[in-house]
Amino acid sequence: MLLRKFSIAAIALIIAAPFSGLSQTTQAATFTSTEVKQVHHFQNQYSDLSKTEYDANNIYAQKPHLKRKFKEGVLAPAYINDQLAYINYYRSLFGLNPITENKTAEKNAQKTAAVMAAINANPFVNQHGLPGDKRPAFVGKSLWKLAQDTSETSNLNFNVNNESAGDVVTDLITDRYNLTGSDTGHRAWLLSSRLSSTGIGAAYGSNGYRYSVEKVLNVNDIFREASQPVVAYPSARIFPIELAKGENVAWSLYLSDKTVGATPIVAGHQYEINIAGVYKYSFKLFEQDTAQIANQEATPQSYQPIASLQKDAHSNSALFDQSAKLSATLKQKKNDSVKNGKYLDALKGEQWQNNFFINRFIFQND
Repeated sequence: MLLRKFSIAAIALIIAAPFSGLSQTTQAATFTSTEVKQVHHFQNQYSDLSKTEYDANNIYAQKPHLKRKFKEGVLAPAYINDQLAYINYYRSLFGLNPITENKTAEKNAQKTAAVMAAINANPFVNQHGLPGDKRPAFVGKSLWKLAQDTSETSNLNFNVNNESAGDVVTDLITDRYNLTGSDTGHRAWLLSSRLSSTGIGAAYGSNGYRYSVEKVLNVNDIFREASQPVVAYPSARIFPIELAKGENVAWSLYLSDKTVGATPIVAGHQYEINIAGVYKYSFKLFEQDTAQIANQEATPQSYQPIASLQKDAHSNSALFDQSAKLSATLKQKKNDSVKNGKYLDALKGEQWQNNFFINRFIFQND
């Protein structure tokens, strides 16, 4: 039996595996002059960010009407600008490119937030796609469909406190309040090395909750070249302690373009996956369609180059959508659904689990 070992640099499917509870040795640090300058730069940037708290009285430029003759309303430009500034500040901590405001996505995000506020969507269950909600009569079918699609491709945040626009982003970047536990899918979207734009929406329900929507999955971004190969949380060299401490703040590592290349997949062989200092495991391959159990000393009977995205132990990870998007990028497969502008519909069909897409269809029927 052959043993094949892989370092983290050779793994394609460990795209965004969050890890926490590591045993770490800490010691006082000496900051270089360059690092001190960087620290002061980030401190000044953060100081300039607005700390204005918003509520139902100052968040709108035009208040929504959430009953009959439904109107989604318009957010105050200051709120949108504040939230975008926080997103780009946090992205700069990781060396990521700033993103811009997309007016169409913004309108859709606002409509989605208003729909969720109108129905007082339950903040304690998954609302991506509005799976457990019923369309009210005053919300048209096309608007309901738009809200389903947009909520499925957006970061959602629900809060009863009068948070600033930046607090919403902080909640999503730390992902400490995720409904599914140590799941960093919101962070993965905000720190995507392919993300180019967003749309921001927010509305208050009669239950007092602010329903916040950030459009973060854009079809065109899936096929963009990654701006950098690795995004680690905490980031390399220097990092704000406020984003690292606290309960349920998982660490994460996202690899944009790493693949297993031409690694042979052979029945009867053993493979070892090793993320140094974090996690190591091995597995042995067998043929499930063979009636007899292969002898350990037998010569492997099959060889199959990697031709499809393989399901592994992380396929139920909250960040497996990143692997799917990576696969789409590597294959550059723009099928008819993409060309016809129906990509989001193709992604649906109960493909959302634990707040993320499992994009299984990309390599089917190759």
